Amino acid sequence: SRSIVNVRDVSEQTAEASEETAASSVELARLGGQLQTMVSHFR
Repeated sequence: SRSIVNVRDVSEQTAEASEETAASSVELARLGGQLQTMVSHFR
């Protein structure tokens, strides 16, 4: 039925968004490490 298709579509979108969020978190952690290294040069 249409409701099941809608639920499936939303589930797929949620999964994709979760993957993007995870990738962004990894990148943010990497950038945070770089920033910490740069700031340590000024101490």
